[in-house]
Amino acid sequence: MAYRYCSGFVHTTFFTVEQLERIDATTGKGLAPFTMIANVTNVFLLLLIRDYTKAFPDLASVLSVNLSARISDSEEFAKKTTADWISAVQANRSSQ
Repeated sequence: MAYRYCSGFVHTTFFTVEQLERIDATTGKGLAPFTMIANVTNVFLLLLIRDYTKAFPDLASVLSVNLSARISDSEEFAKKTTADWISAVQANRSSQ
């Protein structure tokens, strides 16, 4: 579900590409799509780290407590349904 959402959102939606082109870092205008993409990418990277440590168990011992907690959070975040996806992003952002 998350892959389909991210893939469709980033790669095939021309409207999204147009929104990303409108980002103005100096004023903060247009950052909403970027924030969502950054959050989704963050989840995928954390899940990748989780799976990498399963493939190479010796590496699991070097994960910091903070990183392990973020991996757990990302697992919960990834389980959200499509209907809850936007709400989950906003909740994740407000908790940081």
